[in-house]
Amino acid sequence: MQALLAGLAFTAGALFSHLSQARTAAESPYYLLDQLARVLVLVENDYVDPVDRSRLLEGAIKGMVAELDPHSSYLPREDYTIFQGDTEGRFGGIGVEVDFAMDYVLIIGVIETSPAESAGIRAGDRIVAIDGQAVRGQSPADLVKNMRGEPGTKVMLTIRRDGVDEYLYFTLARQVINVASVK
Repeated sequence: MQALLAGLAFTAGALFSHLSQARTAAESPYYLLDQLARVLVLVENDYVDPVDRSRLLEGAIKGMVAELDPHSSYLPREDYTIFQGDTEGRFGGIGVEVDFAMDYVLIIGVIETSPAESAGIRAGDRIVAIDGQAVRGQSPADLVKNMRGEPGTKVMLTIRRDGVDEYLYFTLARQVINVASVK
């Protein structure tokens, strides 16, 4: 009889221990990360096309932060640097204000003393390629990234100008652009 009671006590203890571990595992953030890792491996192994692991994880992080509220978003390091430059009014670039169309980037303004002004770029010019890559089909964020960069680095713009039959090519050295605040 004592052996039977000891066996029941052992079985009950093992069962309750297992259930408490399962509950603890489900509450643990590491359990969820393990689930994310399993999904990532499944996608990498079974998706029809090759996938970029870092892009998938960045998308997962963006989705997680976006679920918080409508005002929260995740910015990767490079995008955050651009955002800081925008909010501080100072960044490495060529000195143009632009609007985005389907097939080109329209220059709506040229900042005084900028590389664009020095090169003779004008409002109304249309950028059709940046560093030899057509702008068509690229996102505005990617186009801005391509025009901006570390001061001293170069970027080549292919431009269409009204009244000029051939493309115009400008190679500009980026510099620190200071945008005056509006009063």
